[in-house]
Amino acid sequence: MTDQAFRPPPAQRPADRYGDRPPSSRRRAVGTVVIAVLVALALTSWVWLAADRASPSVRHDLLGFEVVTPTSVEIRFSVTREPGVPVVCVVRARGPAGDEVGRLQVLVPTDDREVVDLTRTLRTTGPAVTGEVVTCESYEAMATIGPG
Repeated sequence: MTDQAFRPPPAQRPADRYGDRPPSSRRRAVGTVVIAVLVALALTSWVWLAADRASPSVRHDLLGFEVVTPTSVEIRFSVTREPGVPVVCVVRARGPAGDEVGRLQVLVPTDDREVVDLTRTLRTTGPAVTGEVVTCESYEAMATIGPG
């Protein structure tokens, strides 16, 4: 008798059913892809946050609007920004079908106030049913975006 215990041969997986690669290679590849995706997401989030912090925070609130004539609408809104930051806002009027019938770019004066209330009368190309603030951005941020 021999001292060695009987050991059965390692089980062979049918290659045509399971493929040629051992399962550990597949796990390693999946793990590498998952790590690469997580790193890409983290990098994207970091860039987005850095860009957001680079431009001063600007907020706008629509206070109201009034259709003054068939070809004009008055829009009242407030802008909150850091004092001294130049801001440009875009306001517009919409017609009954939702189409834009007027648009105006408004420069908010640079001064020491944090909140600035503004009223602008917008000429329209047709009857307006609503007035709204499209966007307000720091002037530097808007200059990098370009006309829109």
